[in-house]
Amino acid sequence: FIMFDTYNRELWCLELKSTKQKYISFEDINSNKEQNKMIHKHQILGLKKFGNYKHVNSGFLFNFRDEVNETERTYYQDIHDFLNMCKKINKSSFNEIELVLNNAIKVNGEKLKVNYKWNINRLIEDVKNRK
Repeated sequence: FIMFDTYNRELWCLELKSTKQKYISFEDINSNKEQNKMIHKHQILGLKKFGNYKHVNSGFLFNFRDEVNETERTYYQDIHDFLNMCKKINKSSFNEIELVLNNAIKVNGEKLKVNYKWNINRLIEDVKNRK
């Protein structure tokens, strides 16, 4: 997903991932073996490449759906924080707690009749305040 913030004149390159499971799996970017995880190697490498440009925010939006309680929790994580988390946890998947412990930013939302409406303006401000 590509988004342009006209106010701050910044480009956002995002991978959007949603799951009803308690974890999200990711491929090893250093492996040439065939892998079949939720986050693919080429997605990680693409975000990493974009993350090195000035005025570009590159990262993931992770959505955890709890269908029993009818709630959704969404987080933004910068690609550099994601890569550091992957090294730190030393496994091929992460859960919501590990995500929060590794600089993920909660994206506030409100439930409409069926779907959610996410507060992207607040997310942009939160990311800007962290820099």
